[in-house]
Amino acid sequence: MKIGVLVVAYEASATLEAVLNRIPAAALLIVGWHSVTTSRDALRYGTEGRHWGSLTHKLQPIHLFVRGQPEAVALFSNEPQSLFAATYRWPIQNQYLATQPRLVPCRHRISVWSLQSFLPDGKPIRVSVILEDSTGQVLDLSTCDSHIAQFWP
Repeated sequence: MKIGVLVVAYEASATLEAVLNRIPAAALLIVGWHSVTTSRDALRYGTEGRHWGSLTHKLQPIHLFVRGQPEAVALFSNEPQSLFAATYRWPIQNQYLATQPRLVPCRHRISVWSLQSFLPDGKPIRVSVILEDSTGQVLDLSTCDSHIAQFWP
């Protein structure tokens, strides 16, 4: 009987020892995987950008269209930070700042309405769509000498 207990105790300690011997290998494997993933992401984000700074975001048709507009075109958007990151145009106003004075000369106004927004309400009304893609629309807000309040009730 004593021999049976000793055999079970020996087998249990041998199993525990085998598990403990594998822990450093598993830890090294996890650290190695994390290092590879972190390095890959850092290289990718350094060359292509990330989120709003990514090439995918900057090269969307709606952003290329806005980037090609003359400086005298006033920009409005429900996502001004996103539009600025893609176009480097300033100033970009939103519907709540529409009546504020312009800081730069203006001849015409357009609004870039993003479909993925935290401000889904307040879309301009009675406007024509200049361009539309999967991310949003470019809306014509008429000339700068027209009354802007007509587009936002």
